[in-house]
Amino acid sequence: MKQKTLYIDTNYNRSVNDIYTDYHVGDAVILYGYKREGAPDSTESFRVMKDNGKGMPGNMNSEICRYHGWRGTSDGIIKTAYGLRRIKSMETIDKYSNDEGHYQSVKIVVGADIAPDKE
Repeated sequence: MKQKTLYIDTNYNRSVNDIYTDYHVGDAVILYGYKREGAPDSTESFRVMKDNGKGMPGNMNSEICRYHGWRGTSDGIIKTAYGLRRIKSMETIDKYSNDEGHYQSVKIVVGADIAPDKE
């Protein structure tokens, strides 16, 4: 996966300003995916977390961190780390859903893995 586009939706706990405070173009982040275990119709969704210098913690032992591979399954949700990447761009998007009405999301594009040899 060379680059990936993902969206962080705002909600009553997190505003667009909160997202722009947490993340900036050029920041190193860990890209990870999550999906429901054993559900053939489950598509993988993607998120980022700030680079902590060690990788994404596992769910059984938070001391064991990795930048790549399976990171655990909790409550039927599988998490997989896809490497260390830099944020290439960020953009605020207006969205609408029947359930939520109008809301905003931040579109984040991350580049290719900058540490492919790290575990």
